[in-house]
Amino acid sequence: MKNKNIVVGFLIIAVIIGVLIYKEFKNFTSKDSQISVGVAVTDNQVLEDATSKDQLEENTEELDGLVNGFMTKKALLEDYEFVWDFIENSYPYKNICIRKGADLEALKSEYRELLFEVENEIEYYVFYETILYEVTDYRFTGHLRVVWLPSDSVDISIEDNSEIKFKKIAEFPIIKDFYAKALCQSGVLKNREAGGKIFNKFHTDVFKRYELNSSDEANIEELVLDKDISDDIGYINFLSFNLHNPEDDSTEYNEYCKDVKEMLKKFENKKHLIIDLRENKGGYSPLWMDSFVRNIITDEIYFEEYFVSNYEDKHTKLASEKLTKLYDSVDCNAEQYVYYTSSQSEFENIKFSEQNKEDKKNFDTLICEYTKVSPTEDPVSFKGKIWILIGKNTMSAAEHFAFFMREANLMSDDYKVPVCLVGEATKGIFRGFSRIQLMLPNSGLVIQSDIGYAIKADGSCIVEEGIKPDIDRGAVDALGKCRLLIKEKQGSENE
Repeated sequence: MKNKNIVVGFLIIAVIIGVLIYKEFKNFTSKDSQISVGVAVTDNQVLEDATSKDQLEENTEELDGLVNGFMTKKALLEDYEFVWDFIENSYPYKNICIRKGADLEALKSEYRELLFEVENEIEYYVFYETILYEVTDYRFTGHLRVVWLPSDSVDISIEDNSEIKFKKIAEFPIIKDFYAKALCQSGVLKNREAGGKIFNKFHTDVFKRYELNSSDEANIEELVLDKDISDDIGYINFLSFNLHNPEDDSTEYNEYCKDVKEMLKKFENKKHLIIDLRENKGGYSPLWMDSFVRNIITDEIYFEEYFVSNYEDKHTKLASEKLTKLYDSVDCNAEQYVYYTSSQSEFENIKFSEQNKEDKKNFDTLICEYTKVSPTEDPVSFKGKIWILIGKNTMSAAEHFAFFMREANLMSDDYKVPVCLVGEATKGIFRGFSRIQLMLPNSGLVIQSDIGYAIKADGSCIVEEGIKPDIDRGAVDALGKCRLLIKEKQGSENE
């Protein structure tokens, strides 16, 4: 009996041990299964959210399929990440766009959902043009936008084995191929119904008046208009500084300068000259310098403009170093334009305004653009006052013109030409000290952006505020209001 009880006891113990072992085994296999499921979920999430290069390489099988017969998912996502990497880490005016209301994180997420709806090159162009339009609060701040039909002679910034290099666009057949196809497809955008479908696909209601080939290029007689308002007042309307061929030795360029000089001679003895820039969306700054400024000065003038830049940024570093010189090795009298970098202490001593003080941490170098302007051989001797009309449609090179005219010390035979800006603040699409063009790595689409952040003596950014008028009377009927101001001035002088 005793032996039987011992056997039963052993059996009970064995059963208990077996149960415990079974439970441990179940727990172990259960934990192992949870780990596997977790990895599987993570892999799916990576595939869903893959935008970085490393993530993409892990999911090549899923991502290598063509989307709408156009590009692979992997190629589309790599291009997308490239653009957003530039916006988030290299674009100098990012913070200004955020302060103007751009929600970059939301835009990045929203347009990623639309990325795989692109069907061809022209839609790809519209897709990225729309993104950049929204990022910049519909202003293309800092000239951040997609390039249409880039020039073969332009230097393009590319990443080659993790190193940024400059090469000519002509060296990249992928660019020519992309734009050749886009050009063939571009006619669809001019069809109200077909073009509307493309724009609506990418939420581009902001492009209601957009035309792919929209430009202020026109015949010279359509770019500059003049009229004799009264015995004392002359008027020149610069509608654009954009020529088909802006090279300063072209026939078109020379004809433009000749026509403007003839207008100035006609108004040489006027007491007042009104320059209208209200509808001038810019173009080529040397054009107004050569056609207008050099014809109303009799002595050389010198002008400085300031920018800050990030010399450590992979995109802007090469362009900055290519253009600028060390501040202690500059001969400002040797060239018309000189860009030089400051000492580190000069940058550290810059005080940004209260509005943009957080932007300073994004830069490390102060750059000065030093301009020497010489008169033409036979300048006009103008001894009157210049009134410049500006408004929200005054952009880019036209803003630069207005800024230069007010800030520069314009001398004509020992007479300092007074300049007054009338109207409303300009658009704020001022220039950087240079511009770069970047090729999206897989498609050949090219985007551009200014490098350098334009800063005024008070530490504020010209791009953020635009050029403010001396007399704020609004752009509507600014010409009539300017004439009233002149009449009031003449009345006070006669008293």
